[in-house]
Amino acid sequence: MAAYRAGQLDAALEHLAYVREQFPLNPLLARQVETWQREWRTARGAGVPSIWRGEIQLDAGYDDNVNAGLSRSQITLTIPGGQAILPLASSYRPRGDSFTQLGISLWRSWQLAEGSLHPLLQVRYRQMGSERDYDQVDLQGGLMYQQVPDEDGRSWQAGLLLQHYRLGGSTLGNTQRVVLQRLQQHEQCRLAWGGEVEERSYPGLPLDGRIFWLDAGLACQNSAALMWSASLRTGWERPEQSSRPGGGNRQWELNLQGSYRFDSRLSLDWRWQYSLILDQEGYSPLLSENERRRLRQQFLGVGLQRALGEEWLLRLGLELQRQGSNLQIFEQNSSQIGVSLRRAF
Repeated sequence: MAAYRAGQLDAALEHLAYVREQFPLNPLLARQVETWQREWRTARGAGVPSIWRGEIQLDAGYDDNVNAGLSRSQITLTIPGGQAILPLASSYRPRGDSFTQLGISLWRSWQLAEGSLHPLLQVRYRQMGSERDYDQVDLQGGLMYQQVPDEDGRSWQAGLLLQHYRLGGSTLGNTQRVVLQRLQQHEQCRLAWGGEVEERSYPGLPLDGRIFWLDAGLACQNSAALMWSASLRTGWERPEQSSRPGGGNRQWELNLQGSYRFDSRLSLDWRWQYSLILDQEGYSPLLSENERRRLRQQFLGVGLQRALGEEWLLRLGLELQRQGSNLQIFEQNSSQIGVSLRRAF
């Protein structure tokens, strides 16, 4: 950003190209980096028109728990007069399967007032090898407005983001998010803080809720090879139905991620996430005498990326997920390995 404000468009575009290709950005930030690339190329090229841009990604891999099976082979239930230990049927235990996946993303930018408007659309379809009841469709769309940074590198961004998720051919959930963030650029780092309101609905299930989030994050490029970011957010979820198990909850989430570039084509990326969810009411009289549920979730992802020419990127990735709880029925573990091929257009 400093290079852009100084009029050094070639240097600014070179930095953005590095960020775009080497750093594991979240979808929203990746769209913003792509938008800056397009706008700055337009400025350098004296009037090159803004067009729709996109990305296509093909994945193949193996997931050892496609059905979100439970870690334990038996659970303990609280019943009148004592406790009962029941074995779990094999259908509730983890089942592994191969998968293939196709993802397509589209975005563009329009100048509006003192900033720019960015529509975006993303579609992802995952097909399982034999466990077809767990095929997935993830459709996301949104509209973001980004203010032009002032001389001190400060700006606002706001947006509306929508998601529709299907599992095995049926709708599993819908999400609507309204986001407002303040951004501050300082030398090689960017600070972001703000809030979010998220609506979640699950057709046919008493699990609908509204979450109010507060968040803050920092992203830095310490050298030409190393980049990292950290973010923390906390949320309060209110249930839409009084019959919802566990009632409302409090949530905390910590994210750490980074990237290291070995050379112009080879890089390593990683991401670690820890979240804690505490219910406000008892979950069920059958589970530990109606004790309040506590969930501890961890995710670790590591990937090795190799650029193939100017447009293609090959990535080998490993993901591990662990969920612990004071209630046995919510303990789950899974791991996934896959290879992906991505091309921008």
